[in-house]
Formats: sequence, C-alpha cells, structure tokens
Amino acid sequence: MREQNGEERGRRPIRRVVIAGGGTAGWMMAAGLSRTLGKLLDIKLVESDEIGTVGVGEATIPTLMNFHNLLEINEQEFMGGHPRHLQAGHQLRELAQRQ
Repeated sequence: MREQNGEERGRRPIRRVVIAGGGTAGWMMAAGLSRTLGKLLDIKLVESDEIGTVGVGEATIPTLMNFHNLLEINEQEFMGGHPRHLQAGHQLRELAQRQ
C-alpha cells in the first residue's frame, strides 16, 4: 500500500549512499551519482590511505564518452591536448598460445 507521498508503508526512501573504495570505479560512481542524484542524496566515498594504487589496467571503452558527456567533461581539455587513443579491449596472444 502506498502513502500519499508515493512511499510504501514501512519503507523510507534512500537518502544516503556510501561508496566503499576509491579507485577508478569508486570515483566514477561517486561522480555519476553526484551529477544525476546529487540533489536527492548525501553521497560519501570512503577509501583507505593504506591501500596504494592497484593498477588493474582499465580500458577506455567507447562508452566512456557517454560518461564524459553526462559529467559535462570536455575531452580535449581533460586530456590537456596530449595525443590519446581509445582502447576497446586487450588482445592476449600469449594466453591463447598456452592453451
């Protein structure tokens, strides 16, 4: 049963979000939530000073341009005029030869 304000009885709307872990995924999640729901949510990102850079080698897939558009990031300015490329995946030749 819904109340007049659209909430289900006994349930409260989410007001706070905690993102556990920084890194690329954590910071991108925080940025995306802040841009889309920042006026509705209290968003906190928690990361450890004791965990260094993991360096997992993320690929810059073409859909990242959509994310940049969402955040209103100008890619030319963001990259500072440096030559760059979009990496759509990895080719693991050595792994294929072992199998």
